[in-house]
Amino acid sequence: MKQENKLQRILAMGTILILLLCLILTLIFAFTGSKYFMVMLLITLLAPILLWICMFFYKQSKDRSKDS
Repeated sequence: MKQENKLQRILAMGTILILLLCLILTLIFAFTGSKYFMVMLLITLLAPILLWICMFFYKQSKDRSKDS
């Protein structure tokens, strides 16, 4: 297995774990009535969007380096 492919798998698993943790904490804060519920809800909604933007720009920069 290539080193880059292995790194991508590790990063993907880490991302999934972080998103699951955000979802679980959001549910816990919702049921307990914590003041941090809205913050966790915002993080849960914005984190995937920000990750997608980062991946998009990474792919764009990778494609440009191949063209040069």
